[in-house]
Amino acid sequence: MERTEIIASADTAFCIGNRANLTVSGAAVYSWSPDVAISNTTSSGVVVSPSTSIIYTVSGVSGIGLNCADTKEVKITVH
Repeated sequence: MERTEIIASADTAFCIGNRANLTVSGAAVYSWSPDVAISNTTSSGVVVSPSTSIIYTVSGVSGIGLNCADTKEVKITVH
């Protein structure tokens, strides 16, 4: 079975009150966590607006059997 490898947005920083668009590709199904200040936890494109710095984790699985997964972290620094 071929390994799923996802590509996620780079770490980013912004001032409090702003937001960032995060994207991920390379899989069929996605799951973002934690579910804090995020527009959707299962989309390939999300908008985040946390009030404090946070690390979001996104997991992606292939559509075949849904058992070949990859996980990436995206650090958001809020100033």
